[in-house]
Amino acid sequence: MQNHMTIALKGDLLEIRRIAGLIENFGNSNRLPDITIRQVNLAVDELLTNTIFYGFDDAATDHSIKITLRLDATVLTVELVDDGKPFDPFECADPDLTKAIEDRLTGGLGIFLARKLMDSVDYQRVDGENRVTLIKRTIASTP
Repeated sequence: MQNHMTIALKGDLLEIRRIAGLIENFGNSNRLPDITIRQVNLAVDELLTNTIFYGFDDAATDHSIKITLRLDATVLTVELVDDGKPFDPFECADPDLTKAIEDRLTGGLGIFLARKLMDSVDYQRVDGENRVTLIKRTIASTP
């Protein structure tokens, strides 16, 4: 059982599938509930997609993106670090879910989901990098 993993990836949407598999393997090897693995994967997918689409001023895939997963007892911490433009995804207002779909503004639903699925979210800009931290409290399932 490995309770810590760091993944380096390129700024390419094709990397998201690979990351999803690695997160699933990490969760399974640490006996995390399937729902926890799915929620973390959805949050990471949404945040990575936004980073890759909007965080870089050019089409280069050599931008630095790093994901670290760390399980301490019953707390899973996921940190996403990238060298993109400064952007705090959690300062955005929640979308108005009371409006009909055709009347809603485009965007913001993925960040809303990430915020709702995690127990805690945080953003910091440190040394020219965006650092997003997701916290998910969990209980390992029995073997």
